[in-house]
Amino acid sequence: MEKVCGYIGRRGTFAYVPQQSWIRNTTLRDNIIMGKTFDRNFYERVIEACALDEDLKQLPNGDRTEIGEKGINLSGGQKARVALARAIYQDRDVYLLDDPLSAVDAHVSKHIFTNVIGSEGLLKCKTRILVTHALSFLKDTDIVVVMRGGSITHTATYDSLRNSDVSEIIQESPHGIEESPNSESSEISNSDDNEDELDADEKYFLNKELGNLIEKEEIALGRVKFSVYMVYLKSIGILRYFVPFVVALVLNSVFLMARNLWLSDWSNDNIPEVDKGLAKPLGIRLGIYALFGILEVVFLYLALSALILGAVVASLKLHKPLLHNILRSPLSHFDVTPLGRILNRLGKDMEVVDLRLSSSFRFLAIAFMSVLQTCIIISISTPLFIVVIIPIFVIYLLVLHYFIPCSRQLQRLTAISRSPIYSHFDESIQATSLLAVMSRDWGTMSAGAIGLSVSYSLSITFMLNFFMRQLSEIETNIVAVERIKEYTETAVEAPWRCRHPPPIDWPRGEISIYNYSARYRPGLDLVIKDVTVHISPVEKIGLVGRTGSGKSSLVLALFRIIEPASGKILIDGVDITTIGLHDLRERLTIIPQDPVLFSGTLRFNLDPIQKHTDAELWSAIEHANLKHFVQSFPLGFQHQVDECGHNISAGQRQLICLTRALMRKSRLIVLDEATASVDSQTDMLIQTTIRSQFSSSTIITIAHRLNTIFDYDRVLVMDAGRVAEFDTPQQLLARNSIFRSMAINANLM
Repeated sequence: MEKVCGYIGRRGTFAYVPQQSWIRNTTLRDNIIMGKTFDRNFYERVIEACALDEDLKQLPNGDRTEIGEKGINLSGGQKARVALARAIYQDRDVYLLDDPLSAVDAHVSKHIFTNVIGSEGLLKCKTRILVTHALSFLKDTDIVVVMRGGSITHTATYDSLRNSDVSEIIQESPHGIEESPNSESSEISNSDDNEDELDADEKYFLNKELGNLIEKEEIALGRVKFSVYMVYLKSIGILRYFVPFVVALVLNSVFLMARNLWLSDWSNDNIPEVDKGLAKPLGIRLGIYALFGILEVVFLYLALSALILGAVVASLKLHKPLLHNILRSPLSHFDVTPLGRILNRLGKDMEVVDLRLSSSFRFLAIAFMSVLQTCIIISISTPLFIVVIIPIFVIYLLVLHYFIPCSRQLQRLTAISRSPIYSHFDESIQATSLLAVMSRDWGTMSAGAIGLSVSYSLSITFMLNFFMRQLSEIETNIVAVERIKEYTETAVEAPWRCRHPPPIDWPRGEISIYNYSARYRPGLDLVIKDVTVHISPVEKIGLVGRTGSGKSSLVLALFRIIEPASGKILIDGVDITTIGLHDLRERLTIIPQDPVLFSGTLRFNLDPIQKHTDAELWSAIEHANLKHFVQSFPLGFQHQVDECGHNISAGQRQLICLTRALMRKSRLIVLDEATASVDSQTDMLIQTTIRSQFSSSTIITIAHRLNTIFDYDRVLVMDAGRVAEFDTPQQLLARNSIFRSMAINANLM
């Protein structure tokens, strides 16, 4: 952020724990120590204080376990705790903590506050600035700062604020310890052994037998296969562009040789020994010479135009399937493939194809034709030159093979061998008359032929060098096509569309799941096991479960992010595996836990396909409690959103996703803690909006804040990938159920 006015004075060193945790693709230990010297005693204290000790016991290699890019194999709560542990281990003077407790449940947050942030925690001698929605901890702070509309309205102790006009804002949750949004079940609770297990649907690839998480990139060995060259040539268009390029370049070389031969013949017209009757008029000489020159330029232009156009077409043809395969790759591909590797294919490799490969082909072809025409010209003038050029060409091929290791020594040998050649040349020049008299001169040639032969002979080594260098460049640059070709052959998801799409009014919201089992990748354990559930249209279903229960996996199965190992899911009687992925996903709506925004205007993020009017947008914005937020921007809907929405808070990003869902008016909606990052008052307003605006839709809500689903029709409790309980909230709370125990643990009963 840029400072507009004012002054901030600060002393000492700072540590920052952002709301969106930053996790590196390295081991968990390296993520925490972050380059500092390893102090085992302090490290273990940090691990225990951040409630990570139980997690380490479940990881296959403990804190040596590799963590995927952006912490892909950690849950939200684990990422938050690793980020907090990293900040603590850096041992700074001031700690800026941006809502680190929102990603964990009430008991874990209490443990962290007591052992890290509180007056007896590891940071008790540090300055701590904590942003939080967990109001129950305010009474244990020294000072409470209340902000509204970007300004500080109150700064006082908790007891003072309780008697002020902001008492409603800071009051504790009516149920005691507030169930923090976006939480995960407690890893430190002893109420059930299952709570000590890692979330199977998020840590599925931490199986010991699978080895490293990130697969090593394959490196092709030996020469580039001929099929790779053919891929590029076919992408250019063999008949449309490549053949015209070759033909035009050959004709260009023909007219170049014809022009030079004509010039050679023209130069003989002024030799006294030549019969003047054979000399051509100057006008004819100039006209034909100019004609050859014009045709040479025209065919060179046609050749280069064909190659350049073909190169553009090739870039498009190679980029399109590459991008298509990446976008359609299954989830398992991104689990084991770093983002940098994908960007390398789309970036550097495509740059080589766009800019360098066509140039290498062009220079190689020109160099080849230059060498060929040089050999032809010299062979016509001096036929015995063929005997010399063939061994030279073979030598050049050998030099190309050993080019890099031998080039330095070859240069030294060249310098040494040049001296006797110079001596012989000097001696021959000084004795031309003597040698002629003694008949020691070899052959007879016209002056024009001598000039032409000598001029071409001087360039033959340069052209051979250039030809070999371009041949090497082609072999080097074609590797980019090889790498792109590899990614165009990766496995993709099911077809995007099918021949028989579902009816226009599909779905009505009925879901039937029969004996459904699924895993994330072949060879992994099942994360959903023999689930059978029926959900009627317009029902409101709460989906809950302890860590490792499979609730997230069930939602992924509904959108076919993961495919079934057995069983099936029917929506309105239609097996979702029989319809295209686009047909399925465009009819369903999900408000994710981690909202996604794109670089562009606010209107584009609210309505990417420009389907709705401004009036519809304002209506949805008002229901999502975003009206004042949009009106605060001078440009309104045209306000620019940064990449990933970094210039908008996490809570506002979630509300923007809610606005999208309100405009889609889907009949089947999945809410994954849609209000996890907003304050409690806004949450109450949004919950009311969800119940009123989605009253005719089937709603499935993944809930960690259990009091938000007490009025739902039924609650589906998952446990170890199976359906443990499925009944009304009232019935589940009335008996000794898992749901009841979860409510008791959250102090809701």
